[in-house]
Amino acid sequence: MELILIRHARAHERDTSRWLDDADRPLTKGGARDFRRLAKALRRWIERPEMVLASRFVRAWRTAEILHKDGRWPAPVECPELASDAVEGCSGYEALLRQHQSATRIALVGHEPHLGEFAELLLGARQGSLPLRKGAVAVFDIESLKSGVRGSLRQMVDPTFPRRRR
Repeated sequence: MELILIRHARAHERDTSRWLDDADRPLTKGGARDFRRLAKALRRWIERPEMVLASRFVRAWRTAEILHKDGRWPAPVECPELASDAVEGCSGYEALLRQHQSATRIALVGHEPHLGEFAELLLGARQGSLPLRKGAVAVFDIESLKSGVRGSLRQMVDPTFPRRRR
């Protein structure tokens, strides 16, 4: 199985006077613009997944919608385990992969710190060693789902890469 982890694009800073619920905090205009550019570039770099699961939080959901529209990926499916406030964290992600183990290629759009922690778990890396920047895309080959999830990092795309290539 190939797993694509995507951290939501750049979002506004927390501000309870604007968004009482942090789940409503949107992408910035620049964050959406830059991620549209990246989503278009991903069409050349990464084979599209069979399925895109996304957090219900506005910033992650909008990131998944951009992947659908500009990257021509499948429409996102809401996934509670990917929400920023999900308590399951890595164990929820493991269960999610087992639930979809027949998929050849799956994408998860979510938040830090859970995505970075899951990436570290896949690699057997120490905690805090692989934080994902906003808008980053990491592609893993999942080697095992039987006794603990393990994988290898195939590709990591920095969110600013398409902008720097101009």
